[in-house]
Amino acid sequence: MRDSDTMRSFSSNRTGQVLLQRDGCDASATELKQAALCGTPSKFRIARHIGLSVFIIAYFFCVSASTLPSEKLKRKLISPVFGIISGLGLVQNWKLFCPNVRRVNFHPAATISYADGLQELWQAPRFDRMNLLEHIANDKLRRFYIDSLSWPSHKEYWVDVCRAIARRHDDAVNPVTSVMLGYRWVPIPPPSEFAQRDKLPAHNRFFNSFFYCDRSEKEQ
Repeated sequence: MRDSDTMRSFSSNRTGQVLLQRDGCDASATELKQAALCGTPSKFRIARHIGLSVFIIAYFFCVSASTLPSEKLKRKLISPVFGIISGLGLVQNWKLFCPNVRRVNFHPAATISYADGLQELWQAPRFDRMNLLEHIANDKLRRFYIDSLSWPSHKEYWVDVCRAIARRHDDAVNPVTSVMLGYRWVPIPPPSEFAQRDKLPAHNRFFNSFFYCDRSEKEQ
């Protein structure tokens, strides 16, 4: 068929696929359909591209802001959206790579004192003694006990943790009078004294971080 603008004709290739001949250029029907779809982006596709771009920009902003050396500037940038960042697990902490790497092995512990003078040792879960599946299941607890609870930068947890320990071990006949929170530790052996994890020295030293007295609460 011939018109005033161009010649259009249909023919079949060896496999029986219909080809459209226009202006001397051959293209399959499938390719033309894809070209038509790509040439006119839908509203959904545009919205998806915009959403992905915003997410990528926001992600790199959060990561970059979390790694700033200035704590004041970091808090100023992150504080308005910290709840979202923390909920999505985007909080970045690079203390592991700082020059002052920890030189001790430790775990949180507390000494519980009772009214009759008896003392009991409370210890946080020992992640170094867990198998792989237990370690994976309790990783969030590890971050709380190891990376937060033992250090003064997170001392806002100390009172509540001591109260929880006291209430869990309280006895109507022999009530808890005080809780001394801290951690048990031992220096990390030098490389020349390498040992497997289950054969490392025991945490036989105690550092006291906080002393909680339960008397005032009982009097109320």
